Amino acid sequence: MVRHTKATRSESGNELFLGWRERWRHDGLNDPAGMNYTVQSVKEFPLYTSIVVSIGSPPPSMDVYMTDRSKDVSLWW
Repeated sequence: MVRHTKATRSESGNELFLGWRERWRHDGLNDPAGMNYTVQSVKEFPLYTSIVVSIGSPPPSMDVYMTDRSKDVSLWW
């Protein structure tokens, strides 16, 4: 087992957790500026709901996302 020092608890540790009432309208998928998508179809089934959305086309240059990660070092494998 890897030994580590225990982190100290933050003084305002629950503020982010309990502040959901102020954040939920503009956080995650509800964010009008950060998440631009168009609902294509909604199909309701007995056990789940299938929602298909269009998130638009990819950026013109995917170089930022397609970096060669084969030489990264991992401590686990």
